Amino acid sequence: MAVSKRRINKKLIFHSDRGIQYAFKTIEQAIIAIFEYIEIWYNRKRLCSFLGNKTPYEMEQEFYQLKD
Repeated sequence: MAVSKRRINKKLIFHSDRGIQYAFKTIEQAIIAIFEYIEIWYNRKRLCSFLGNKTPYEMEQEFYQLKD
């Protein structure tokens, strides 16, 4: 840890983020959070250069339109 390896000469506020925002009380909460992340952000908003700067959702929609 950086704080333990340095000499601190002035007063400071030490903040330690232990990732508590990623802790889920139940497996069901974790499953819902992961599903929402993938379906709402990853597949619908994140552009993928491999897909021609389209989202995975846009590619899926194009696939089904071509199939019809």
